[in-house]
Amino acid sequence: MGRPSIIVFDLDGTLIEFRLELSEAKQRIVEMLVEKGVPAPMVSPKDSIHVLLQKTEQILGIKSGSELRESVLKIMKEYEIRAAQQSQPRKGVPQLLHTLKEQGFRLAVATNTHREAALLSLSRASILGLFEALVTRDDVSNMKPRGDVLKRLLDLLNATPEIVLYVGDSIHDLQAAREAGVAFIGVEGGVHTRLDLEAAGCSTVIREPLELLHYLELTTA
Repeated sequence: MGRPSIIVFDLDGTLIEFRLELSEAKQRIVEMLVEKGVPAPMVSPKDSIHVLLQKTEQILGIKSGSELRESVLKIMKEYEIRAAQQSQPRKGVPQLLHTLKEQGFRLAVATNTHREAALLSLSRASILGLFEALVTRDDVSNMKPRGDVLKRLLDLLNATPEIVLYVGDSIHDLQAAREAGVAFIGVEGGVHTRLDLEAAGCSTVIREPLELLHYLELTTA
């Protein structure tokens, strides 16, 4: 692809240091789902939240699945708010974003995080005002790894996939980018390792967010 004009970032683990107690949250969710009638062998804390919701709907039906979705996301919000209250930007992120803005790039965030937690994290990091748009799970029907958050963002920005680059730390980010038809760069330090990302087919993985400037052939000066 040519050089993008819009750069979209995942939030936790990409722009913000990953502090979400995800394993604990998913363990609680699995226990709750089993209590509500989902067979224990069918669900695992290793499943993504999207997969857990899918399985619940398939097993218990759409009506019960929809009701349990609210309970699942309520648990996630509790952990997300807790993480957001102690959030810090990853090293070099403010410098990266300011440089990109100065170079004329349009910036946005696409995240599975609840909107309230996302706004809190971005505000605490003093970077909220640098973004033109923010899409969270509250704005779409399906969370990542589906591409809904990115497709919604394309609509909001009146943009075509060819001019967009998505930067994220997880395989789910990569899968969402593929579904939305946008280019993707992985960054180490979040949910998944370099090996995880490369094994999933990610061709470019950077060690830290600031390295994105080198990929885009921009100086840090």
